[in-house]
This record gives sequence, C-alpha cells and structure tokens, in this order.
Amino acid sequence: MSYTIYHKSQALMGYLIALFMLGVPSLFRLSHLAIEGIVLYSAAGACLVNSFVTRNETGFIKLLPIKLHQLLYVLIGLFLAISPWLLGFSHRIFIPHLVLGLGSIVHGLKGRFEFESKKVKEWRY
Repeated sequence: MSYTIYHKSQALMGYLIALFMLGVPSLFRLSHLAIEGIVLYSAAGACLVNSFVTRNETGFIKLLPIKLHQLLYVLIGLFLAISPWLLGFSHRIFIPHLVLGLGSIVHGLKGRFEFESKKVKEWRY
C-alpha cells in the first residue's frame, strides 16, 4: 500500500461516515426536526466540511493539516456518542448515535496512529 493510496482510503472513509450519518435519520425514521435527527445532520455536516477543507488528495480546499482533521473526527465522534445523554433523548434512541460516534472516534484515532506509524510509511507493494 503506498502512502497516497492510504490517504485516499482514509479520506474516502470520512466521506462514507458522513453520508451514513445523513442516511441514519431516514433509516430509523427519526424526525428531521427533532433533536435526534438534528444532531446526526449536524455531525454529518461537520464531517463533510472537515473532509472538504483537509490537506489531502480528496480535499477541495486544502486548509487543515491531517492531524487537525483527525482530531476533529475524534471530537465530532465524542459529541455524537454522548449527545443522547447530554441532550436528554437517550430514553427514545441512542444506539445509532453511540455507534456512529464511536466509529468516528475510531476513524480519527486509527488514522492518527497509522499515519504516524513507520510501518505505513515504509510499506510498499
């Protein structure tokens, strides 16, 4: 795996996470105007903006360094994971928010550790 292919796969995964966040309210029949849906749409929007402005192969406006991009994914995921309890809708639904939040955290941390790993930098086909 070359370094460029690794960055592209990480960036595409970020876009896929955001698109999945956009689809979850419809999948679980959440109201688009209720806080449960608004939180997911906001997190998806934040992920898309984060991906659009990152300095990588799939970023459109290359402003943010990769490390900040990954930190933002962790922070978005943390907010998404705790939002059902923080905003008081955990009695209605919490599993999609928790799962997507944890997935976003793992995506940010996985990229951070693999990006800095000597193994990834030296591994070539």
